[in-house]
Formats: sequence, C-alpha cells, structure tokens
Amino acid sequence: MLALADLSDLAELGQTNIVSRSTVSQVRARIAQLRAETAHKVTAANFDFQQRLNEVRDSEAAEKQRRKEEKKRKREEKREEEALGRIGVVKRAKATDDEPGSGQRRAGEEPDVDVDQVQREHDDMAAMMGFGGFGGKKRR
Repeated sequence: MLALADLSDLAELGQTNIVSRSTVSQVRARIAQLRAETAHKVTAANFDFQQRLNEVRDSEAAEKQRRKEEKKRKREEKREEEALGRIGVVKRAKATDDEPGSGQRRAGEEPDVDVDQVQREHDDMAAMMGFGGFGGKKRR
C-alpha cells in the first residue's frame, strides 16, 4: 500500500496510482521500442568489442616485437662473448654499483685495451698465416 507522501508526490507529478490495462497495440509498440533499444546497445557493444579487440592485438604485437628484439640482443651478446672466448679473452664479471670501475663496459665507454690488443694480435697472426681468422667454419 502506498503511503500518503507517495500519493502526494505522484499528484505533484501529475500521475495517479491507478493501474490501467494496456491494449495489444500498446504492448506491441512497447516491445518494438525495447527491441530497437536492445539492437542499438548490441551494435554499440560490438563496436566497442572490435575496438578493444584491435587494442589487444596491437599491444600483443608490440609485446611480441619487444621480446623478439630482446632475444636478438641476447643472441648478439652471446656471439660476441663466444668470439672473445675463442681468441682467449675472458669477459669480466658484471659491475656492481659499489665498484664503478670494474666490470663490463657500458654504452659510450671505451673498450678494454687488453681486448683490442688481443684482437689486433689475433688478426695479425691470421694474416701472417694466410687465412681469414681462427674459429673454423660458421655453425648454424
């Protein structure tokens, strides 16, 4: 049962609490209206879904590219380390924050004199012996 405050509120809005029966045409019109609203929501959701799907694909492609570049960088570092190992140069351990002078060189720093000297000696020896370099054939 409605309270008196509810009745006065309805009266102020110009409504009553009397329920009227709907006709068949009114019901059909209401159903058509609801279907139209639902269809609009579905197409809007599909559009949003397609947009989200494209965003997910783009982010996955960017992540795949990043991982591919990381693997390539690691592969190059490993090749360089193996090449230095073949000529007898052992790479030093990575530098810690406490020891700024030791460890691997960073981008922009000069290479180790020992490494450059050993590489030059290696190249000179290979040239004297009459072949391109030590290390054998390329492995794949």
